[in-house]
Amino acid sequence: MQLLILSHNAVMIHALPGFWHPEDLEHEFRLALVSFRLWQDDGRTLTQKRRIYQRLVLTDLRYQPAASPPSSRTNRS
Repeated sequence: MQLLILSHNAVMIHALPGFWHPEDLEHEFRLALVSFRLWQDDGRTLTQKRRIYQRLVLTDLRYQPAASPPSSRTNRS
């Protein structure tokens, strides 16, 4: 299973493989919203947007709990 988050004009914003726990899914939706707003920003070049997006994703990964990436397995407490 893979969940795709698309913009209104069918541009893929975020892809989530597998099953997700609701709290983790909420976090991923928020990240997708920030990403979407970044790509809509007409005040930045494509290169700037890509750099910001890279930092956003890497920062997000750094602060996720250790159990989060394979996240939504049913054994989560």
